[in-house]
Amino acid sequence: MNELIAEQKLVYNQGISKTTYKFENGKAISCINITEFYNEEFAQIVYNANMINSHMFKNIKFNGKILEYEWSDDFFEKKGKGSSKEVIIKFLKDSGWKILNK
Repeated sequence: MNELIAEQKLVYNQGISKTTYKFENGKAISCINITEFYNEEFAQIVYNANMINSHMFKNIKFNGKILEYEWSDDFFEKKGKGSSKEVIIKFLKDSGWKILNK
């Protein structure tokens, strides 16, 4: 299994988000996101919004300024599961993410 890690600064410099895609046999099998917010109050607002849309997320962890989650199985099935690393890299780059490893 190998990983692809990317990061992106949040809008209005609210923090930094890192995403890690895990691949097995050349296909994406999971995606974990960790966001470190610079403002704890804003982090709480985002966390509350994620809980409202919890059908999109699983394994949500929140600690102060750090929010960690995985895409839910249903959401990930539609948004990348089974995609090749090349497809995920293109998607991330097109979305403004900086690839940290390949």
